[in-house]
Amino acid sequence: MLSITRTAGVASLLLLGSPGLPADASPNTRSLSEDPERATRLLASQVKVMQEAGLISTVKHFPGDGVDFRDQHLVTTVNSLSLPEWRRTCGRVFQGLIEAGVASVMVGHLTLPAYQKERLEGRLLPATLPARSSPICSRASWASRGW
Repeated sequence: MLSITRTAGVASLLLLGSPGLPADASPNTRSLSEDPERATRLLASQVKVMQEAGLISTVKHFPGDGVDFRDQHLVTTVNSLSLPEWRRTCGRVFQGLIEAGVASVMVGHLTLPAYQKERLEGRLLPATLPARSSPICSRASWASRGW
């Protein structure tokens, strides 16, 4: 991680889409760990190193894209976890990283049906679009909801 931050500094980059692994704890090949506590601890250390080097770190892809095997850049994918399961896994990791001071959260082109209610022509919109998904990303929202 230190070499990445040094290279980014030399290249005059300020924002990295990193930690580059999904900040969730869903069982898949792209997650850092299926254990939310371990994932949070490892990702928070990456965030700390990056931000201490003057970079803006970004955790991605909210609300957690590890449940669906498809590429969210090609099709709207679905995080099918129940809200309690999401809070225990993906939500816990995002909350922990927000509490650790991560500078930004990248929202993914995916749905979280357990939370989202807004539909367009009968379909759930990706989290990047509905007005309802934006407040869930704010630090104040996380604190007030106890997530």
